[in-house]
Amino acid sequence: MAERLDVGSLLTIDVESELRKLTQAQLQGPWQLPAELVRRALRGGATRIEVELGRSRLSVRSEGDCISYEVLRELAALLDDKRQPERRHRALSTLERLGALSLLGLVGLEPGSLQIATPAGSDSQHPLGLEWKRGSAVVLQRFSPPGPRQTEIILRGAKLDRTRAREWLIAVARHAPAPIIVDGRPLIPEG
Repeated sequence: MAERLDVGSLLTIDVESELRKLTQAQLQGPWQLPAELVRRALRGGATRIEVELGRSRLSVRSEGDCISYEVLRELAALLDDKRQPERRHRALSTLERLGALSLLGLVGLEPGSLQIATPAGSDSQHPLGLEWKRGSAVVLQRFSPPGPRQTEIILRGAKLDRTRAREWLIAVARHAPAPIIVDGRPLIPEG
């Protein structure tokens, strides 16, 4: 007697694999991520951006922009490996649709932890935050006003080539409409 094969059980969604492929297609290497986060902030209306590049730490602070609740909610769903693959895939697709590819890049680099804090935006009356550590639950939170006055993204545990990241930032952000400070110095010295 032949056993009946359930084809549906063979078709599973491998969100991690999909995310790695998307990140690799978007970025030539982790050194491009700081520039993509700067571009995200500039598209959001940032008036000043500070970047700190460490060997295993990246921090991007921006004034004048925010990250929407919808983006943070979907990012939280994507980071939660206990969620159903279908929900995580839907989160990935939503983040793509919302133009949050730089934030997808954060996840695709498989960091040890991620923290995001952002002022209130058009879809939230409260400042928001997201905290995640590999192997732990994702915490999405609303801060009591006034909360953070700038958007801050801190990534730990992803190896970055600081020299290449700085060179790439100079190449792609030299005509930025807002000052960009990298490790305490202007990206492009005045004069």
